[in-house]
Amino acid sequence: FVGASGHLLDEIWEGAGIDRKRDVYATNVISYRPLNNEIGSIPAEHLAEGAERLKEKLCHFLNPKAVIVPTGNVALRAILGAGYSRVTKWRGSVLEYAGRWCIPTLHPAACLRQPILTKTLAYDWSKIRRVVDHGYTKPQRELVVASSRADLEKAYEFLQPFASDPDCTLTFDIECTRDT
Repeated sequence: FVGASGHLLDEIWEGAGIDRKRDVYATNVISYRPLNNEIGSIPAEHLAEGAERLKEKLCHFLNPKAVIVPTGNVALRAILGAGYSRVTKWRGSVLEYAGRWCIPTLHPAACLRQPILTKTLAYDWSKIRRVVDHGYTKPQRELVVASSRADLEKAYEFLQPFASDPDCTLTFDIECTRDT
């Protein structure tokens, strides 16, 4: 990363305790810049070839504790595949790739265009630093589907003990399809 994007990343990395020379291996999925910087014009086969070369580099040369950080949509799609096309959806998520943790984040150029995103980018890099330093354990999840009011009340009773645990995060998604 060079220019304004590189400068922004240097500031964010410094704030997260990341040393560019010691802690970061930056590379590109493809080895050329498309005409007029039209990222969408990169042929899919070039992305696929670049992703394979990148996977080989990442798996053979990096420290096993290294976290892979695709920055932006192109890198995300090239590394994780077509199902991961929007970095704004996946940014900050801890995913698995080639036996390593992968945490997508925004490209710094996006923050230069929309400065409000800079705090999000800084948060993601501080999270990346924590994962590198302390590792990551996937959260244990249990899916409860309540198809009736009685099932919902049972689920509520089951979850009550967790409500006062500060280390527990409960997430609800309630969808109604009829008057119930």
